[in-house]
Amino acid sequence: MTTTISTIVKLLPTKALPPRERLQELAKTSARIFSTTYNPHNARTGNRILRERLRGPTLLDYYFPGRRFGVVDLRRHFPMMSFVDEDERQRLLDVQSKKARGKGAPKKKKVGNDKKKKAKIVRGGGGGEGYVRAKL
Repeated sequence: MTTTISTIVKLLPTKALPPRERLQELAKTSARIFSTTYNPHNARTGNRILRERLRGPTLLDYYFPGRRFGVVDLRRHFPMMSFVDEDERQRLLDVQSKKARGKGAPKKKKVGNDKKKKAKIVRGGGGGEGYVRAKL
């Protein structure tokens, strides 16, 4: 809510009005204290529109559902130019620092095929299928 000088004047008793400059100082000070805009001429500033939620992401989802354009797309379409993906670079630096502190992802398990048993389907003459555990 913006406080204009005319509303302050209406609230004050008519017998002892302070000077206009004093009321302007009061309005400036209250705007500074309460983090509002000081607009003595009641001009349109567009503050209400700037406080609203942005419409860009919603429109992008409508016209290109599930599709975002990023640095990877720019690299693919313009291979002659060099684009730097700051988010990816920061992610790689974070992964590297975590690995140095021993906080990174665990190593993948190495699987030996010689000890692993698999199920083998054996087709019998009786018309049914049976499963037998056997080494392959």
